[in-house]
Amino acid sequence: MSPLGGATCVECSAATVSVSDATPWCPSCEWQLDLYEPARRRPEFGWRWIDRRTHRLAYRLSRSQFDTLVADRLDRRGPGLARVVTIGISVLLLVLVALLAVFGVWLVVHDFPSLTIPFGLAALGLAATLRPRFGHLDASAEVLDRERAPALFELVDEVAAAVAAPAPDVVALDDGFNAYAGSVGLRRVRVLCIGLPAWGALPPQERVALLGHEMGHFVNGDVRRTLLTQPAFTMLGTAADLVRPVETAATGVERLGEMLVEGAAAAGAAALRGSRAARVAGAARFAACRVPG
Repeated sequence: MSPLGGATCVECSAATVSVSDATPWCPSCEWQLDLYEPARRRPEFGWRWIDRRTHRLAYRLSRSQFDTLVADRLDRRGPGLARVVTIGISVLLLVLVALLAVFGVWLVVHDFPSLTIPFGLAALGLAATLRPRFGHLDASAEVLDRERAPALFELVDEVAAAVAAPAPDVVALDDGFNAYAGSVGLRRVRVLCIGLPAWGALPPQERVALLGHEMGHFVNGDVRRTLLTQPAFTMLGTAADLVRPVETAATGVERLGEMLVEGAAAAGAAALRGSRAARVAGAARFAACRVPG
């Protein structure tokens, strides 16, 4: 990010900045920071007028959440209306997918063999595609322990204490230019994974900021990472990938189509011979920390 010589904000007269030829914005009052630039963004829904509105809505919500978190205490809050509503919707989604699977089984076995078998297999295929997922640590990540990386664990513990977050159960490294924190598996194991290229490129205090950002996911009761709600979020994401008219939808639609075709073929063979079974196929503020010398 670099300042633009002589260019000033029309709102507060501060110097504007830009990065990679993006439209200049003001770092003081954030003028034009919410500007939607279709040439610089990958489509989300495929229709520009929807992408523009969702971009601005996301910016407003992020800005509002940031202001709320900055003004709030760092300790955890009790359950609020948003949490209760989210859990309620999650339970409803899980129940609907379970009912869809049960309905698919009933269509397959009811009055077997019958013309309802392809529809039952379609329902089972959709239920399998939308099934809840609990996440897992990438197999390529290398898990560390305190004996191998004592300085890193000391820094992680210090930042976790500063943001009032529980320390991660697993600290791992991978080769990505990124970092992420989340909870995986049925036991909701807290994982912090750091990309070595990103870690090596950052100066010491920015490493602290990176850890503070990631471990902020463990505080403030992030409802997306609980045992009950994370599967529902992954289900909604899968459903969105199946219907969005952009490249990300192709793989999901093709996979679902292949499942339905294969299921229909198996159902036809079962109906004819009666001897084959059908097969179914992630920002909270934090106190200043120092980097161990």
